[in-house]
Amino acid sequence: MALVGYARVSKEGQELDLQINALKEAGCIKIFKEKQSGKNIDDRPIFKELLKFLRKDDVLIVWKTDRIGRSLKDLVNLVEELKEKGVGIKSTTQGMFDTTKPYGEMIFNLFGMLAQYERSLLIERTNAGLAAAKARGQKLGRKKLLLDEEANMVRSLVANPKISIKDICQKYNISRTTLYRYVKGGRSSATQL
Repeated sequence: MALVGYARVSKEGQELDLQINALKEAGCIKIFKEKQSGKNIDDRPIFKELLKFLRKDDVLIVWKTDRIGRSLKDLVNLVEELKEKGVGIKSTTQGMFDTTKPYGEMIFNLFGMLAQYERSLLIERTNAGLAAAKARGQKLGRKKLLLDEEANMVRSLVANPKISIKDICQKYNISRTTLYRYVKGGRSSATQL
């Protein structure tokens, strides 16, 4: 079992000293340091390196849980991923957050339930908003790129073998895929492209 630390600040000018000291006091044998926004886990190369480094029975130590996940959903997903690898997580400042202990596991499960509840509420509000918009007569979905008369003109141009698909797309500022969606069954020969 190894205690592995992760320290992160969002901006280049910020210092990691406070976090690093706390991680050393917690007994971390290795500390990964990163100066990167925590908004998107995928944009943090040092964090990705840390995840590859962690092994079964290791414990990831962080100063605060917001260092590893900005949202409850991200945190729940990460803890689940690490749990599958047999890795625990502890916070040096949030004593109740320790997935290596039964009470910490319970707290985490409560977090998971809250995240699920939050997702359910979001879906419910979204569906209610869509239903209300539909009831008001609002059209939902993506706006049409072409007016009906433009779509008819595109269809007639596509029927003319002397006009290239590329030229039609450029004239109406649409992609080939969009053009074929409007034409549906018109000229689709790749030789004309």
